[in-house]
Amino acid sequence: MTNENTYIRRRDKEDNLYQQLQDESLNMIQQLSGKRWTDFNEHDPGITIMDIVHYALQELDFLFETPFEEILADPEKKELIFSKVGLLPPEEIFEKTIVTPADYEELLRAVPGVKDSRVTRNEEATYTFLIEKEEQADEQEIEKKVLSCYHAHRNLCENAGPILFGKITGQKEREKSEPLIASPTAGLSRKQVLPNPFTYYTIQNEFPECYGIGERGLSPTASITRKAEALQLKGYLLIFDYLMSGVTQQFKHISSLLELSGKLPEPFRPEIEIPDLHKLIDKEKLRQAVIWDPEEKTGQKNRFFDHLDMFYGENSQTYLPDHSPERRSRLIRQFPHFNTHRFRSFNLQDTEWKSTPGIKQLV
Repeated sequence: MTNENTYIRRRDKEDNLYQQLQDESLNMIQQLSGKRWTDFNEHDPGITIMDIVHYALQELDFLFETPFEEILADPEKKELIFSKVGLLPPEEIFEKTIVTPADYEELLRAVPGVKDSRVTRNEEATYTFLIEKEEQADEQEIEKKVLSCYHAHRNLCENAGPILFGKITGQKEREKSEPLIASPTAGLSRKQVLPNPFTYYTIQNEFPECYGIGERGLSPTASITRKAEALQLKGYLLIFDYLMSGVTQQFKHISSLLELSGKLPEPFRPEIEIPDLHKLIDKEKLRQAVIWDPEEKTGQKNRFFDHLDMFYGENSQTYLPDHSPERRSRLIRQFPHFNTHRFRSFNLQDTEWKSTPGIKQLV
């Protein structure tokens, strides 16, 4: 049986980027050259160059439609790892913490010997605990465990009141909490994806072999003049190669720019592999050249960290004497822990004074 949805959708002419580039370029050539350029057929070298450049631009446009998961994919594990880029779901950014009486009730139900619990809080922030114990449980032991559990999770300016034992009747409606923010990972999948295969393939290999600039080059019997003409064309086309190689490299380094670490994108070095390249440029000088400014990439990295600060409800820059990406990334990684323990007080039953209030941990 043929499924009506399996056919290839026909693209509208107006939606054809290649044709749009062709039409606009031809109009521009005619306006600029007047009557000096009259041959606009495919065999004309200028039209051939224009066609291949448009083809390469169309390939770049296709590259920009790469799914976000593949752009951020870990090149070694070949999958999107949210923690690596700091895009954690709300349940990890805001771990469950003890804040309301209902939270304490749920916490105390996990204490051995406790069947059910009711917790109330008065205006002085003092809690009263009503405990329904298991039939064979000892009240004194449960009281010790309840106090120990409470003090291990006690928030600032709170205190424990009396612990009462009795029968708890009726079903209290459990409070439901909704996440405070939308998940930054909404719509993204943890499924395995391909790593970033953004390696530039020179447009010079796309030319017909009669030009003599592709991988096969010219015939060994070609004249010196013919070889010089081919090198001249190669040198001219390097302008387009460098432009497109730079775009693919920047696209490839998006994953390192959007990574929760101090790592910055590597300096741009054109990835162009063509025969006789050493005859056109000084490869050693090219290797030493740095095209982009590291300070600019540091600023871009910090702007990404600003977005992560909004996800976590923090401002990491206020805690640091400098805003280096390395220090900011280390601090932002600690925010889920700080958010969970921000209002946690010290444990009054900790005789060795090893517990630390959450606000002191942050400072």
